[in-house]
Amino acid sequence: MKYKKEYKFKNITFTVIADDKNEYDDQIKHISQFFIPLEDYIVNLNENINITYNVNELMFTKLLEKTSYIEPKLYQTFENQIHSEYTINKVKIYIINTKEYIAIKYDDNNYEILTDGRLKSIRWVFRIIREILVRKNEEKNKLFMHGTGLIIDNKGVLILGNSGSGKTTLASKLLSTNDCQKGFLSNDRIFLDNNNGVATMEYFPIPVVFAMGTVRADKYLNNYFERTSIYEKRIGKSFEDSDDKDKVDIPLTDIPKIYENVILKAVNKVDLIIFSKLDLQFRVETSKYLSSLAREIKLNQTCFTIHDWESLRMQWIHKTNISNDQLIENKILTLKNISDNVPIINLDYSISSKGEDVIKLIKKYY
Repeated sequence: MKYKKEYKFKNITFTVIADDKNEYDDQIKHISQFFIPLEDYIVNLNENINITYNVNELMFTKLLEKTSYIEPKLYQTFENQIHSEYTINKVKIYIINTKEYIAIKYDDNNYEILTDGRLKSIRWVFRIIREILVRKNEEKNKLFMHGTGLIIDNKGVLILGNSGSGKTTLASKLLSTNDCQKGFLSNDRIFLDNNNGVATMEYFPIPVVFAMGTVRADKYLNNYFERTSIYEKRIGKSFEDSDDKDKVDIPLTDIPKIYENVILKAVNKVDLIIFSKLDLQFRVETSKYLSSLAREIKLNQTCFTIHDWESLRMQWIHKTNISNDQLIENKILTLKNISDNVPIINLDYSISSKGEDVIKLIKKYY
């Protein structure tokens, strides 16, 4: 008996298929933690990408043996992993350096994730889904950004910044307020588009990572961590012994379980872009408009298109059907249009800043 479930990301359908019920349940549970239905779109399914998860020790062993005689092309991919690419009868074979799984690309729309059953590669199917999703969106002129997407009183707020700038901490402060309507898209990675002159952000299915310093400063996060024991499960030591720099990832879909009156949104108009700066000593929030040149520089610095420079990840399992030169041209044009049409500010704040005060401060820029 085969078990099958589909997930629709805009006009792409990803299908998980498995023969083993336990393997299937594990995959579906993992994917469901990061999936937001795109109810905001009228979805026209003109492209179907199928990913099959398969546990087959004999097939796994034979492929390892076949590829051992072929010189591979190497790709640095996510989490500093290396994938070796082999070509057999026009079929692309990707073997991760940990030998946890083999990814088979039959064509641009059909993939298989193969394991031998020793290790349950729960996360790898979705990692490949994300990789394909990035490239497919880039083909449609969307940019992969280093940012967090929120909705505050029906206004889309995109917080951009490189690692350590305080994006997640600022987002947690804004989500903790109780006197406004709130929505959440995704944290740390998000798509940015400029469709018909309207800037739009679209979520990226990724866990939300919190540093324990941020958790300690937020009563809602504290309650969640104590209630779920997620720190103990992820790190292996008690919550009381946690270090402020420890980082824990939680399911994207748990955000509404943490904060009151927060809904998950897949896509939203961008009404304000914030470049955040967390100052541990600063006590008064400040904000200011950026000059035209500063806007474009900062937008470019937080854009991962054409490759994710933070993890040195470039195109591998799916390569865009347009050239890098065209991607760069699209990126420059999109960022210029967004810079010209969306209010963009710098925002300095501290751990002691209150979400309500920050909201009052940024509302004048909507």
